[in-house]
Amino acid sequence: MNGVAAAERTEAERAARLREYGVLEAAAPIAALEELVRRAQDVARFPVAWISFIDGACERLHCARGIDAGEATGAESLALAAGDLREPLFVVY
Repeated sequence: MNGVAAAERTEAERAARLREYGVLEAAAPIAALEELVRRAQDVARFPVAWISFIDGACERLHCARGIDAGEATGAESLALAAGDLREPLFVVY
């Protein structure tokens, strides 16, 4: 299997795990994630904070505070613009 095919398989497996956990299409905010966002925002005094998950070419924002958005496309997403992320992405300005 070449590198591109392996990366595509890994991406599909990751997305499948997120669906199994119920975070990609969650009908309601997940309390534990909301608490993490609230604590991060309080401690760091960020005006905006959120947790998001990548689903193909879309970044799905969960538990957002200080911003009213549900998802971002490739042109709008910092995470998608960053490329192949293996670690959490923190953006501070």
